Amino acid sequence: MNAHTTFPKLFCLENLSGQRVTLGEPWSPLLNGARAVPSGLDKEGYRQWCASPSTHSLFFSGYEGANSALRLGDQNPPQFMHALVVDYDAKVAPGEIDAFLKRANPEYPPNMVAASFSGNARAVWLFSSPLPVFDRKSQKAIINRFKKELKLKKLLPGLDEEALERPSQYYHCGDGWRVVHNSLMPVDLLQAWAIQASKATDWRTLGEVIPIERVADEVERKFPGRWPGPFEEGARGPRFWDESADSPGAAIVRPTGMQCFTGPKPFVTWTEIFGRKFTDEFRASTIGAAINGTWFDGRDYWLQVGGVWRPFKKPDISLHLRVAHAISDERPGGATASPLDIALEQIHQNRCLDGAAPFVFRRDHLIQFGGKQYLNISRSRIIEPMAGHGEWGDGFPWIADFLAGLFDPDEQLDFFLSWLAYAYRHALAGRPKNGQAIFLAGGVNQGKTLASNVLIGGLFGGHMDASDFLLGESHFNKELFEVGVWSVDDTVPSSDPKKQQLYSSMLKKIPANYAFQYHPKFRDQIMLPWAGRVVITCNADPESIRILPDVEMSILDKICLFRIRTAKRNFTDAADRIRAELPAFARWLRDYEIPLRCQGDVRFGVRCYHHATLIETARQSGNTAGFIELLERFLRSWFSNPSQLDWSGSATDLLAEMMADESTKHVAAKYTPDAIGRRLGQLKSQGYPIDYARQNGGNRTRSWTIRRDRNLAPQANDNNEPF
Repeated sequence: MNAHTTFPKLFCLENLSGQRVTLGEPWSPLLNGARAVPSGLDKEGYRQWCASPSTHSLFFSGYEGANSALRLGDQNPPQFMHALVVDYDAKVAPGEIDAFLKRANPEYPPNMVAASFSGNARAVWLFSSPLPVFDRKSQKAIINRFKKELKLKKLLPGLDEEALERPSQYYHCGDGWRVVHNSLMPVDLLQAWAIQASKATDWRTLGEVIPIERVADEVERKFPGRWPGPFEEGARGPRFWDESADSPGAAIVRPTGMQCFTGPKPFVTWTEIFGRKFTDEFRASTIGAAINGTWFDGRDYWLQVGGVWRPFKKPDISLHLRVAHAISDERPGGATASPLDIALEQIHQNRCLDGAAPFVFRRDHLIQFGGKQYLNISRSRIIEPMAGHGEWGDGFPWIADFLAGLFDPDEQLDFFLSWLAYAYRHALAGRPKNGQAIFLAGGVNQGKTLASNVLIGGLFGGHMDASDFLLGESHFNKELFEVGVWSVDDTVPSSDPKKQQLYSSMLKKIPANYAFQYHPKFRDQIMLPWAGRVVITCNADPESIRILPDVEMSILDKICLFRIRTAKRNFTDAADRIRAELPAFARWLRDYEIPLRCQGDVRFGVRCYHHATLIETARQSGNTAGFIELLERFLRSWFSNPSQLDWSGSATDLLAEMMADESTKHVAAKYTPDAIGRRLGQLKSQGYPIDYARQNGGNRTRSWTIRRDRNLAPQANDNNEPF
């Protein structure tokens, strides 16, 4: 053959088992003989010969791998294309080749043709400069461009498209090489075709996506004056980071780096150009900004939306990071994790919490409680006070007039306002304090519910009906802990003594305890602080008044009992007027100086108030009321004997005496000694004139004494009454 002396060498193997690649010329006449295919081989024998490690021939490729010294494959993908090698699965007689070649593109005919082992035709186009290979999509696109522009399907019959589209294909050198055309494929043309083909490339998978504006600033900072025009995506220019680069348009700006047509690599990432520090700092600032405000509780991701904390599952938070912050879920070339993976992992590692729960009145987003860290997801917002200062009624005339005439007697107002101001000031400061539960008892349509739900509930950011919870009819209390006021409106407790006792126990527990079991549905219970207020309203009729608690328990220091005055009232637009005046009223409460007579200890801040009539009503409906009647009947019978000056004995002795008395035995039969002992203890704690002592001896029996000159009305207790 008469080969052109400037034809570039291609990358060759000795056999198809080899891995080391060397440069060679498959068209060289020196291959005839020693490197030729042995005669007499059939097709299977030929395959075995090609694959044998003992074979010393030449198998060539038009591609160069990322490691140019090694064979192409999955671990060594093609990086440059030096030639287009096309096989045809059809035998063509040597004399017919010229006729077929007339079908070729006259401007770009093949440089050489040859025959394969099977006698089929092969054509080779050699490039004046290597053509970069960017990815599979763009390479397939440029192969399709070659098919079209070079008329490959029309050139010869039986185009082997599978081999054409497989860069790892190696071809035996064959024989019968013939030079058709001396000019190599021009680099400008190849680059133009490659640019069109690379539109199919997803550049975002090849490196770190960084805003072009930020990259442009870094280009000017590190390589001033090296880029000729606007630095923007798709712009062409030199390989500005390489001082030896002399081609003015050999590189194109892409979102993750530079597409190159000259130089050692077809694509160079921003990390390779500017260093890892540049991309690490960008990633830290970008991902840091994206995940700022996002928290993970081990189950849900939490994000504020419209000022409200809302839970999201992993697909939802991933969508948010992709759409709102442009965090890609595609892995850059060679990376094991996408930016989205990194963002989620950083949330798991650095923004992980023990839980999320509402901490009402607390202003911090993160709360340390019980040795754990929680996200405060409370939506309740206390009314902010109006600016400045004001006297009573300034800016809240309707509220002032309403409260001034609400209570009977009027002296209750100071205690109510002190209770309200103490609660409001601490809640406003984000440091809520415990306080008494209050009862508002009065006639129908006197403003009890308006005061509870609209005035108090509105002031503290909302209220929730706690009837089921206080009466033991529901254990799920998620909604209650989201507000600062628990209300009970005219709910009559069960006649079941156990439920009545549970109700009274809850009213005793809530003001005194700092933490409670918080139990949302489908979630584990946790201990949660709550220092809101309980407000209970009821009518004054005998049936409704049963909502008053069992005051026989040690509960009086934890409740306030207020009596509502019966009067003619006008509630037209009352709720709207209260809501409008709350900021001014809040300002007055913030500055209110609690009167000395209303000040209490450090536990509740203000002194409790118990309306005398309501106290007596509560006592009469309590568990000991019936026992007092039984005891009074027995004592009348006992002291009918003038010689008896007192009764003394244990609870068992008292029950035995009652059972022996004809006037009391039928009623006493329902009691036990334990029940008698509890009732006597409750009466004594309420101030009834009963003496108590423990007898000496091994059993240490309790001894009770009731004198003839007793008075079974309770003695006044200044600790329970403010007047």
